[in-house]
Amino acid sequence: MSRSPQHRTSQNFATAITAQDAIRNRAGTIEAGSNASLIASTGLDNDAGRIVSNNSLAIAAHALTNKAALISAGANLSIDTKTLGGAIANQAGQIQAS
Repeated sequence: MSRSPQHRTSQNFATAITAQDAIRNRAGTIEAGSNASLIASTGLDNDAGRIVSNNSLAIAAHALTNKAALISAGANLSIDTKTLGGAIANQAGQIQAS
């Protein structure tokens, strides 16, 4: 199963998205007012998208693409692709934590 959120917002609550397949957020927005976690068995496609958490953000996916996109955490940021054997593609993308 894949998720293709156009816009998913949580103002003051933790956000958790888990997919047995891929999470596709191409040109979409995933925002969390608090902690957020995204877990995808295969990949996370955030090309031209935005994934933003005002607090901690944890991502686990077989592969992550973040081309011309933004991944941002207001606190801790954790990206785990190694455990699942994948890679990160971040051409012209931004990955940041405050």
